[in-house]
Amino acid sequence: MIIAHARFFVCCTQVIGLAALCAFTACDREAGPPATPGAAAPPPADQLRIGEKAYEAHCAQCHYAGEGGANVPPLANSPVLLGPPAATFKVILQGQANQSVVNGQKFNGIMPAMDYLTDEEIASVTAYLRHRFAAKEETITPAQVAEARRNLPVSP
Repeated sequence: MIIAHARFFVCCTQVIGLAALCAFTACDREAGPPATPGAAAPPPADQLRIGEKAYEAHCAQCHYAGEGGANVPPLANSPVLLGPPAATFKVILQGQANQSVVNGQKFNGIMPAMDYLTDEEIASVTAYLRHRFAAKEETITPAQVAEARRNLPVSP
């Protein structure tokens, strides 16, 4: 009889322990997946909102909703957006007059330099574009843009 009670006690403590483990694991899942060491932080929602507004004000006239136009490349799968953020900064700051290829299609449109945008606007629109069209989830800081701006060669 004592052995039966002992087995019941051990069984109950194992069940309770397993239930507690499941409860803590479920709570932890709501916080999101575990952080990968060295992984970039996703862009904050307010940065994406600012970026979307900047896109609508400065980019959508040519790129429309991202599908591009006759001589304007689409943004989805753009090598510029798939590359490092500095590549996007460069195109925004200096424009682009050479041929670009996206999805195997050639485009000869000219993108004007938009170096009049603030570092915050460029950081936000870059984060928005990479989030929306390249599945890149990272915070882009104005300091990154400022550094890129300083390091770009001066146009004649």
